[in-house]
Amino acid sequence: MPVATFRDVTSDHTGRYLAAVADNLCIYTSQDYGSSWIEQTSSGPYDWQAIASDESGRYLAAVGIRSFIYTSIDYGISWQQQRSTQRLWWDIAASSSGERLVVIYQKAGHLLTSSDYGVTWIDRPSAGERSWVSVDISSDGLVIVAAEEDGYIYASKDFGATWITQKSAGLRTWSALSLNSAGDRIAACAHNDYIVTCSNGGDVWEVQKNSFKDVYQDISSDQTGQYLVAVAFKGYIYISSDFGVTWSKQLSAGQQNWWAVASNKYSNGSHVAVATSFDGTVYTSYDYGKHWPQIQEPSISSSSSSSSLSVGVIIGVTITGVVLFIIAATYMYYKQFITEDYVSTINIDDDESSLSMVVNPVFREEVSAVAVVDGVIEEDHNSSSVEIIISSSTSRGSSSSSSTGSSTVEWR
Repeated sequence: MPVATFRDVTSDHTGRYLAAVADNLCIYTSQDYGSSWIEQTSSGPYDWQAIASDESGRYLAAVGIRSFIYTSIDYGISWQQQRSTQRLWWDIAASSSGERLVVIYQKAGHLLTSSDYGVTWIDRPSAGERSWVSVDISSDGLVIVAAEEDGYIYASKDFGATWITQKSAGLRTWSALSLNSAGDRIAACAHNDYIVTCSNGGDVWEVQKNSFKDVYQDISSDQTGQYLVAVAFKGYIYISSDFGVTWSKQLSAGQQNWWAVASNKYSNGSHVAVATSFDGTVYTSYDYGKHWPQIQEPSISSSSSSSSLSVGVIIGVTITGVVLFIIAATYMYYKQFITEDYVSTINIDDDESSLSMVVNPVFREEVSAVAVVDGVIEEDHNSSSVEIIISSSTSRGSSSSSSTGSSTVEWR
């Protein structure tokens, strides 16, 4: 069974209701702590980037690259488009009620807020036009913090009306940040850097030299900010139980290409966290991050029988290790590819058994074709022109191929 690479994951206050987004697939939800996942086809397949939940798990909001803002009021079963403009939407966060939302987009991007569950949005030009990478919001929506990719962290204490540059946090290549419920404690991480924290709402920041210097991808806080979890690409899960002053490396889950982490931020009880890795595996912790058992082969089913992922092969094209395009063997989602930047042509035959693509010259040295069979990379060939075939026929001797069951993947 193919495994989706969850780019972002969010949790309700118990850890039972989870929602996750993946590249060029539909949104997934779980109602059993991540043991099984349902593909919510009403969301449509997009290059999803981020998803946020209220404390109950009922109200959800999701964004993607060159897509729209989507919201759900029924635990992710149905989705409604709430913004007519396509943007490089990058991150979204929700208050405890889900009524107040904040969203950011990249490339001279803006920050927008909503106070009606995402139905209408207010542009906040005072935050500036920046290449935003992460945003979070307090339980009541009053405090908002956002980070730009290569720059500073910015904070607002009036629902996003005015903003203050957090210069004491430093100029860094920020990747993620997280607020506690009250909005007075902030934890932020960056690439090839230490974790940075703030305990007074953004006035004074501390570089936590007791943390590990790593390529951090994501960070998440519990309700109080005492318990923090961070994940690093080609690294480990890291936890702190003293508001980020000291950190420990969690070896039980191993060294992996960790992608995202989520905590039950609005819980007033035990701490639950969910982490996902690049190969699609999901890990959970119910003891403040001390142990991370893997959810063994989480089942994925579809809310529509016509778009089930129970096929044998997933094909992807990678740019320096980051999957940009993922589709099922039936190629149902090929039209959602981001073609203008990386791929100049994408052609599919009439019976949907063959796909060919030509990479733009500027990226040719960085692109490779990858076949993933049950989560395992079978082939990896650097090429500027890739033709991928899935069929029941045997592989031809002149082609590099990988076979699983009745499916064959070929590079020519």
